Amino acid sequence: MKEILNRAAESVSTNITKNITDTMSDAKETLKHHFEDQISKVQDLAESAKDKIADQISQFIEITPAIEAIGFVVEGISVNMSLPPSAVFKFKKTHDINMGAYEQILKENSDKLLLKSLLQALISADSCQKKIKMGSFRFSIVEIQLGISPSVSFQLSPQ
Repeated sequence: MKEILNRAAESVSTNITKNITDTMSDAKETLKHHFEDQISKVQDLAESAKDKIADQISQFIEITPAIEAIGFVVEGISVNMSLPPSAVFKFKKTHDINMGAYEQILKENSDKLLLKSLLQALISADSCQKKIKMGSFRFSIVEIQLGISPSVSFQLSPQ
């Protein structure tokens, strides 16, 4: 009788161990597939973001003459290939903004959202700078970051 009970206990223990092992294996496979799916989605998002940034830079190069016409030259472009990606456009002010040219450019390019956004950001930065009195410091550089959280920063340099 004792032997029968030992065999039964062994059989139950073996079945429980097998069930736990099978359940853990199934959970591991489910997690693995879920993780692989998430990585694939992140890779797709990153690829899409690269395409969007490349498109913005191409558009930017096309509109550079319009930006120069209002009084700024391009100092550089920085691209951050992070999640979320962003592009930072750096401008140097060369002369006072020509508001007539600004209004004409907006009228002629009303369908170009990037140009409109950049010009408005440059005008806003210039307007803000004019309100700041910093002795011999003068407005010199504007950086405009495009991404999920756009930003505008400007630099004052001693003259």
